[in-house]
Amino acid sequence: KERRARLAAERLLEQRKAELFSANQKLSIHARSLSDQVIAQRDGLERALHEADSLRGMNSRVLSDLERANAVAVMAERRLWDAINTVRDGFAVFDTSLKLVTANSSWLSWFKDQPVAPGIAYEDVLGILATTGILDLGDEAATDFVLRMRARIDVDPIEPVTLKLVNGTWIKLQDRRAADGDLVSLAIDITEQMRIWAAIDVLPD
Repeated sequence: KERRARLAAERLLEQRKAELFSANQKLSIHARSLSDQVIAQRDGLERALHEADSLRGMNSRVLSDLERANAVAVMAERRLWDAINTVRDGFAVFDTSLKLVTANSSWLSWFKDQPVAPGIAYEDVLGILATTGILDLGDEAATDFVLRMRARIDVDPIEPVTLKLVNGTWIKLQDRRAADGDLVSLAIDITEQMRIWAAIDVLPD
């Protein structure tokens, strides 16, 4: 009876490991796909806006083309943000001087009642995370956290990092540099994965 129970536990452990490995692969593919898609769509939007600017001041036929180009650009931007805001994961872009350019609603939801908006510096965002009770830092000092997080983005490639929020949510940050030097940050909710790992940890060896 004990042997059967041990074998059943081992099978369950292997099954959970396989599920977790598959989930990690899917998350990684999803993160890369979303980041590449957003960068590509933003480039397309910039090209459309540039085309619209070049058409200004021409005859009525060209003005008509301008209106159509502007409509396409607006529609592309609306569709882009509709797609980004439906994603549960957080998404933010910082420019080359590490000032926030834009972020989706999931990313901004962490900073309720905090002065986080386009133009805020990356280090100020880290300071708000560390000092306003959003993150569970454990024994790490807030200043050490800010220095550690700021230093990690100076390395290429940028290593992912896992953060725990005080509400029990676990976030995995995956950051990368865009071709123009912007910092693209994707924050993936891995709470369910962490719960699976916690369940595996309590299984008998």
